[in-house]
Amino acid sequence: MGIEFLQQMPKKLKASASENVGKNEQTFFDDPVLDRMMAFSMALANELWVAKCQIERLEALLIKHGSISKDEIESSPSEEERSNRQEALSNFSSVLMDALKGRSASKSPDEETLNKFK
Repeated sequence: MGIEFLQQMPKKLKASASENVGKNEQTFFDDPVLDRMMAFSMALANELWVAKCQIERLEALLIKHGSISKDEIESSPSEEERSNRQEALSNFSSVLMDALKGRSASKSPDEETLNKFK
């Protein structure tokens, strides 16, 4: 994602904070959808950072208490582990790529899925 994503964003940022007086949220772009996407991206990045910190802390505690070694944590997964994860990875990637379809990806869930959340 990185710099290419930022380069594709509109060049014209909101020039004046006075335009935002009275609004409940900050705006930076002419299109409010871009502001929401930026806020979503930053919230997601924050969640990822928290998860990374928690994982590092768990790893350190496991190593400290002798439950696992640093080498075990850093070792590459076995072929069996990779194989077992492949279907989950494919499904995960598919969901992410579906989001790029925009409106065509927006569809109502089926009745079975809806019943799970009643």
